[in-house]
Amino acid sequence: MKIISIFVLALMLALRTESSFAQEQMPAVFPAPDFIANFSGVAKNSVYVEVGGNALLYSLNYDRLLAPNWSVRIGFSYLRLGLNTLEDGIATTIRATGVLIPITSSYIINFPSSPHHIELGGGATVVFGSGFQDVSNKGYNSIDGAFPAATLIAAYRLQPAEGGFNLRVGITPLVLFTPLVTLPLPWIGVSFGGTFGGF
Repeated sequence: MKIISIFVLALMLALRTESSFAQEQMPAVFPAPDFIANFSGVAKNSVYVEVGGNALLYSLNYDRLLAPNWSVRIGFSYLRLGLNTLEDGIATTIRATGVLIPITSSYIINFPSSPHHIELGGGATVVFGSGFQDVSNKGYNSIDGAFPAATLIAAYRLQPAEGGFNLRVGITPLVLFTPLVTLPLPWIGVSFGGTFGGF
């Protein structure tokens, strides 16, 4: 019995030594990059104000990283616009009210190995609104409902992986589709806010 115990003990010691040697000598064949392995520690949430951009004049936005190089964003903007003109004796009045909701998805290049990134993305801005155009002696046009706009993003994005101040500057063209007109808009946007951790 004593001989068996010594044999089992020696066998366990040999296996443990072999396992330790294998771990030291045999690195993982395909080790996961650090930024993927540590993605749980990355600050994934951003809140920012965008001036211009995917909602025309401004928007308040929430952005979430779903993967190391993929983010989604939803925003909100309320606009109330009015314009009166007089040209060659013809008076024109334009009034418009709308809620704009940009919904976009972006691929982020160089995240999170550096705080400086290139962002490429796109999506839609949904416009819920109404408006009218009244032209003296030429009639009256009105519009009311929900209208889609296609939008793109090509931007520089400052966003440290650990969180803090974020900044975006880029090109944000839109194409608005309404029953009266299809309106392409070359556009730009600047965003600034904060990135933080949590859920």
